[in-house]
Amino acid sequence: MTFKKRTEKPAPMSANAICSCCSGEVKSLENISDELFPSMFVGDGFCIVPSNNKFVCPVSGEVKDVSENGFDVTIKTSDELIVIVSLGREENKPIEAEACVQRGDIVSVGNELWKTDINDGTLVCAVVVTNCNGKEFKIKYGSVKQPGQPIMDISV
Repeated sequence: MTFKKRTEKPAPMSANAICSCCSGEVKSLENISDELFPSMFVGDGFCIVPSNNKFVCPVSGEVKDVSENGFDVTIKTSDELIVIVSLGREENKPIEAEACVQRGDIVSVGNELWKTDINDGTLVCAVVVTNCNGKEFKIKYGSVKQPGQPIMDISV
């Protein structure tokens, strides 16, 4: 009797998965001191308290907007999700970061989003789906070892 070696393939990432934009600790939006995101007025999502200063796109799609200060990036995915990725800092300290994307760019998960030298534990990054009506979310809270890991699965 012979046995075939079984090779495991990694599960494909869901088309409706949102990945981590950095390594660190995934928490609920209520952990942000900002007034807008914890109220979920904008939409549903999560925040990450980064463990380093490497920030990447959590979804693939087209950059629809970059705020004037460069700290808020809106991306529209191929399946019509509108995702805002927002870089903030606790205690309203100034942020020194440069957006690496601009309106109209086509981005993929893992493309660099911001450049910054800040690595003092005061940054926080929110990832929010703005058009979440009728969708169900499953968020994996806890530690993220590297950017690009699936964090939030979305189902209709």
